[in-house]
Amino acid sequence: MLYAAFKMMILPPGIFVVMGGLGWLLWNRHPRIARWLIGSTVALLYLLSTRLVSVPLADFVAYDYTPLTYEESADAIVVLAGGHRQYAPEYGGSDVNRHTLERIRYAARLQKETALPILTSGGPSRPSWDPHAILMQRALTDEFGADVPWAETTSKTTWQNAEKSASILLPAGKQRIYLVTHALHMHRSVMAFEAAGFEVIPAPTIFYEPVDLRTYPLAIVPSVKFLEQSRHALYELYGWLKYVFAKV
Repeated sequence: MLYAAFKMMILPPGIFVVMGGLGWLLWNRHPRIARWLIGSTVALLYLLSTRLVSVPLADFVAYDYTPLTYEESADAIVVLAGGHRQYAPEYGGSDVNRHTLERIRYAARLQKETALPILTSGGPSRPSWDPHAILMQRALTDEFGADVPWAETTSKTTWQNAEKSASILLPAGKQRIYLVTHALHMHRSVMAFEAAGFEVIPAPTIFYEPVDLRTYPLAIVPSVKFLEQSRHALYELYGWLKYVFAKV
C-alpha cells in the first residue's frame, strides 16, 4: 500500500500536487523557492501534456523496438496483462481494460499468422478479484476465437510474469517466445524474460507517430491524452531504475 502511494506521488499527476503543495506551504517563509516550485509545476504540467514532449519521451522509452517481421520462429506467444476493469457490468463483472485489450488483440493476430499457442500472464490486483490472465484468456477465446492453453494467474510484477511463465512453458519445451506488450513496456519485459531463461523475440504493439511541427503545429497544445502517455513513459523509466536495485 505504501509503495503504491509512493508511486502515485512521484508520477503525474501526483507529482504536481506534491510540488504545488510544497510551494503553497513555503510561500510565506521562502517565497523565492515557493515561486520556483509553483512555476515549475505549471511548466512541467504543460510540457508533459503536449505531443511535442510526450511522443519523443515515449519513443525514447520504447528503445527502438520495431514491429515484428516474422523472420524468426518461436514456440509460443506470451502476452502480458496491462490492467483490468473491475466494474464492467455489461460483461457480467470484471473485464480487461483498454491497454490489455490492445495487447490481446495483437496476440490474436499473431496466432492467426503463426498458429502458435498463447500464454496469458497476470495475477489479480486484489486476492478476491479475478486474475488478469483469466480475463485475458476468456476474451481471447470468446471474442477472438484464439487457442489459449495456458494462463499464468499469480504474478504481480513484470519480473514475476517472467518467472512464473517460465515455470509453465520451459518444462513444456517452449523456450523461444514471441513476447507481446506495449512498445513502452517492452525493454523492461525483455530483460525480465531473458533473465528467466527465455529466448525472446519482441512483438511490441502501440507505437507513436514522430512529431513534426511543420506538419502538425498543434503539437504544442496540451491534451490529457498526452499527459497520460507521458505518465506511462515515466513509469517505465522508474521501472528501469528499480531494476538496478530490485526485481519489479
